[in-house]
Amino acid sequence: MMTEQQLIQHLQQHFDELIEQLQPIQPLPYGKPFQFFSESELNYLNQLLQGDLSPWLSFDFKNERGKIIDADQAGIEQIDLHRHGHWSIDTIHFDQLCAIHWISLYFSEELKPFIETYTQPPTSVKPKQKLALILTLLAVLGGIGSYLLQDAVGIVLSVAAFFLSLIWYGLLQLRQYFANKQPQQFERTFVISRYFALHLRDYAVERLYLSHPDSA
Repeated sequence: MMTEQQLIQHLQQHFDELIEQLQPIQPLPYGKPFQFFSESELNYLNQLLQGDLSPWLSFDFKNERGKIIDADQAGIEQIDLHRHGHWSIDTIHFDQLCAIHWISLYFSEELKPFIETYTQPPTSVKPKQKLALILTLLAVLGGIGSYLLQDAVGIVLSVAAFFLSLIWYGLLQLRQYFANKQPQQFERTFVISRYFALHLRDYAVERLYLSHPDSA
């Protein structure tokens, strides 16, 4: 069985094999019109757009009017200097969903031990449950006091508060049950795959000089 760190390194090695054809890997100038790209930069960008790695990446370009255009929506598979010379790169992001699918599909055996031992962290709503019980008790005491004082309005309000507190307590009990219910196989697989995909994303961002995940 692989440790967590070993599996992360294993995924990184396979990712390196996937990008072997990208030569030379180099940082691309963001915001620089394509007409001023070097031949090497333009060739590398087109490799990213056309190669096996293209499903892993999402491209946003800025046209001559400053409008952001998604490469997939615009149907851009290759930068043509005659058409896109005044355009520039806005962002190149790593597609995390693609990584999740890739990891869950091709590394299912390596993931099994992590999936089988995964348990969802418990969620506690006990403080709210205690508050609901206290309010229920206060409603009961208020009802008793109103009955002894023969206060009809107080009795009605106390009964209403009693039932509302009981309903709130019941809802909190249901929330506790569903929050602590262990996820099914598919959910566990997704959570674990997503965890390792995050590590792979960080590696890919550094390895390929991609946009930071938090950048707009």
